[in-house]
Amino acid sequence: MSDEQGPWLDVVGPTWTGTLNLALEEAEVSPTLKPELSAFVQIMGDWQGLVVVGVSQALARQATGSMFDLPPDAVEPEMVRDAMGEMANVLGGAIKAGIVGTKSLSLPTVVQGEDHSVYVPDMSLASVRAWRCGSELMWVKLYEHNANAQRLGDSGDSQEAAA
Repeated sequence: MSDEQGPWLDVVGPTWTGTLNLALEEAEVSPTLKPELSAFVQIMGDWQGLVVVGVSQALARQATGSMFDLPPDAVEPEMVRDAMGEMANVLGGAIKAGIVGTKSLSLPTVVQGEDHSVYVPDMSLASVRAWRCGSELMWVKLYEHNANAQRLGDSGDSQEAAA
């Protein structure tokens, strides 16, 4: 499945905009982009992977305000975590729909804080894209479990990746 700029994440822009009514423009992936909030869901089944959404606190608050029809400065921290977890779930579901075979999604997990990292053992980056929502940047990364190739009868080597 590895396709670093492939079609796996084509659904992100339309899904984000359709859910939140916030327009996205595709942007260049910056290696210095460090999210202040990451939300992720695991895809489990015949193909296994992880969808990670990385955003700034400002974009998380804007998205939350849009989801709850509130101004960004009126949203509470718990609402931000709930909304971004839900967006990881919605985006993960849209991505999952394009993957062949039996699959399900885990419950979403949200990590907040400057300079955080999420360690993902035995997975490799399959695709990454960045978008601009107004003046804020976000990215979505799709990791695939290294055993996917072996489950499908191909050979693959074991690696580790960090989200």
